[in-house]
Amino acid sequence: MALMQTVTSCEWICYTILVGTLTLFDVNHCLAQVTVDLFPAKDNSIYSENNNSNALGDLFVGRASTTSGGARRRCLVKFDLTSIPSTATVSSVTLTMTKNQGGSGSTSLHKLEEDWGEGTSSAGPGGPGSGGGKGAPPTTDDATWNYRFWQTQLWTTAGGEFSGSPSATTVVGAANTTYTWNGMDMTADVQNWVETSSMNFGWIIVGDESTTGTTSRFNSREDISGKPTLEVTYTTAPCPDSIMLIGIIPSGTYQANQFIQASGTVKDTSDVVFKSGGEVLLDLNFNVEIGGNFRIEQEGCN
Repeated sequence: MALMQTVTSCEWICYTILVGTLTLFDVNHCLAQVTVDLFPAKDNSIYSENNNSNALGDLFVGRASTTSGGARRRCLVKFDLTSIPSTATVSSVTLTMTKNQGGSGSTSLHKLEEDWGEGTSSAGPGGPGSGGGKGAPPTTDDATWNYRFWQTQLWTTAGGEFSGSPSATTVVGAANTTYTWNGMDMTADVQNWVETSSMNFGWIIVGDESTTGTTSRFNSREDISGKPTLEVTYTTAPCPDSIMLIGIIPSGTYQANQFIQASGTVKDTSDVVFKSGGEVLLDLNFNVEIGGNFRIEQEGCN
């Protein structure tokens, strides 16, 4: 199923900018505050008693009953965040999941530290497995308890390589109910992934493994409704019409829709780019030290 994104709201937060030596001509500027709902790019379940998966089926967490051996189940979920600008500031994050069956207990999200796969294994109706609770034989690239990509790459630690500190925890109970996870650590995870997408391996969801009979089953991204949803609220600064740069000009790309005026110094270790949809005005005090890099591009904001 294709990745979906919905912009649920957008508003403007206005303020006056004066940051260091960067002064914007326009007095009032606004941050665009945007809230988006994202569906998973991939998800999977892994099982401690075998190398089964459930890529196309429901998601399982917790421990099975004593009669089923008390084996552990964990699920993996990743959201594609590349539609969010890498310069955005993430202010809040909430994961919503729908539980459709199972036990109860504390359920935690942990940031994964290695990549993993989703093949085509299916333990649901019509699949080759023995029921979703025990998974199905893995296919190419499936994640399992031992393999992060079936038969090609092992987890550093069986059961998933992840942060020992949970990013968020909630207690799940009744079935046919939605549950949410949020908090500062989840927001920090997403902020880091927005800034460095190559480190986004998603979260592993770990249920109550301290006792047996705690397995919970959740809808996956393949479900028509009630699929896992990540709500992300973030802000971005729009491009100004004009900017003035004075003093030491740090490395970076400076963009304006109309013109840029510079009266500062590009140091010998700096790499500076001016992108203007109109003019770039360099006054007599503008200076580029030997070893410094500076260029102008006639281009407004992207």
